[in-house]
Amino acid sequence: MVKKIAKKIQKAIKIIISKRELKKTLVHSDEKKIIYIGSPLHGNIGDHAISIAIVDILKSFQLPIIEIPGERYMLAKKLVLNYVHLSDIIVITGGGLIGNLWMNEEEMIKDVINNFNDNKIIIMPQTYYFDDNEEGNKELKSLKETIDKHKNIYLCSREEKSYKICKKNFKKVKGNYLLPDVVLTLKRHKKYIRDGILVILRADKEKHINGEKINELLDNKNVRMTTTVLNKGISLKKRDRIFNNKLEEFMKAELVITDRLHGMIFAAITSTPCIALDNKSKKVSGVYKWLEKLDYIFFCKSIEEVDSYLKKIDLNKTYKYNLNTKYKEMITKILKKII
Repeated sequence: MVKKIAKKIQKAIKIIISKRELKKTLVHSDEKKIIYIGSPLHGNIGDHAISIAIVDILKSFQLPIIEIPGERYMLAKKLVLNYVHLSDIIVITGGGLIGNLWMNEEEMIKDVINNFNDNKIIIMPQTYYFDDNEEGNKELKSLKETIDKHKNIYLCSREEKSYKICKKNFKKVKGNYLLPDVVLTLKRHKKYIRDGILVILRADKEKHINGEKINELLDNKNVRMTTTVLNKGISLKKRDRIFNNKLEEFMKAELVITDRLHGMIFAAITSTPCIALDNKSKKVSGVYKWLEKLDYIFFCKSIEEVDSYLKKIDLNKTYKYNLNTKYKEMITKILKKII
């Protein structure tokens, strides 16, 4: 009983804070705006990097941008609805949120689609993943029903597998596009003395590999463990600083070994050699297709392959990331057709 009361009080406080923060950014205006919904407040730096990249891309359209974190939208959606006009473009964040793995985010996205049926909606590059079981099939059917009802929605996928899921299941959408993960439009370069191996491994429901085997392979090597997920929330004001600080870790490493998608991407955009392994949804291998021409990013199908790549990689060579401009232009070109 006490726990239930505490939860209700906590939620009430969150609602008050959400409304207060949203009122700072929401404005009544007949002017066409971009309403960007779904940015995170949790501790996943990869998701915050997506928001940083999306806002950077959207600025080029010279329209007012109102950013609404997903949590605040769900807590104060009635307030948001009062400020959105028919001319406004709804942009839903990218990432790995669609499917039955992360249901809070999935429900948020479906809610946005349902509530803005008369607005143009763009879902930024996402991974679409549904377990091949009753639960996954049920959620795919639910999402299909939601998307099929919308009159003006555009879907972007960040890997071939997701693109095929969209083409097969969401045939009524206005547009279906295969585009890179938006973080690949960023680039960071700063000269540091590189030293040691940086290891970033999953510890959540998307975990697919045995971390102990990785540790055995790296025994007696100069290894630093890190994470791209903090155990505390990250505010919109602090996200750029925290993101840049994390990238400094990558720029100080000789090599990165990771099964996190944005571990691989952070390595790529900081020109840091990387050995990547897959996760449960296969989004790492899917997005790797956008990076396979880089001579310092390697994908291993199994842990057994890691050792051979450790011997092959030239850690004395200076590498350079050069795909950011190409990928930013690719995404912007598609958005220009829609916005």
